[in-house]
Amino acid sequence: MKREQCPKCASIGKDRNQDNLAVYPDGSKYCFSCGYFVTSRNIEYRINPCTEIKNSTVLKILPSDVTTNIPKEVKEYLLINNIYPKDIINNFIHWSPSEERICFPIFVDGKYIGWQGRSLTRKPKWYSQGIDDKLIYLTNNTSSTVVLVEDIISAINVGKQPISCCCLFGSNLTLSRMQALSLIGKDKFILWLDKDKEHESIKRAEELRYLGFNCYSLTTDKDPKYYSQEDILNLLTNYG
Repeated sequence: MKREQCPKCASIGKDRNQDNLAVYPDGSKYCFSCGYFVTSRNIEYRINPCTEIKNSTVLKILPSDVTTNIPKEVKEYLLINNIYPKDIINNFIHWSPSEERICFPIFVDGKYIGWQGRSLTRKPKWYSQGIDDKLIYLTNNTSSTVVLVEDIISAINVGKQPISCCCLFGSNLTLSRMQALSLIGKDKFILWLDKDKEHESIKRAEELRYLGFNCYSLTTDKDPKYYSQEDILNLLTNYG
């Protein structure tokens, strides 16, 4: 990581030491002073996007107290799940003290759709707003083959690979979602659900093949979010 001057701070006469902006190896940037963002996908934000969400009458469903001040134990949980500081920045991951949840805002084509929250202490473990089983949320959209995973953490982790990845926000892979993915050019489907959904994954993939989809189940000893990038690459390479 290196540091450079933040253009937002510089425009108002600040950051004279020219070191407010952290620049990460993947090209993402974050100003720790004003919240200026540039993601690895070269999307620029002059203020933290979650501030825009909180101040919008349309985007009112995100908790009002979301913050980038994520508690240490939550950061440790994210690290165990292969979510690193640059992933937090690139995916606008925040923390809500009142909800006691990690908040993952969901953007599709640059438009805020809703959010999914993960609590380490409360039930339900996962909580969503503005998300349904018709949503097509791709953390990577670079190939005609798409990996389908249950949760946003797995989707972020698998989405680092050069292969399309779609978050199902659950384990229910509907026919309408398959049809929608086919309409945007996806022609091979790898259903990689969590370990406890192994039999469900195999059965659903068989049903979808019967309906004419090129769909197969990938079953592993761990959930997708627990695998390193090297392991994911090996699993998908050997599978394909």
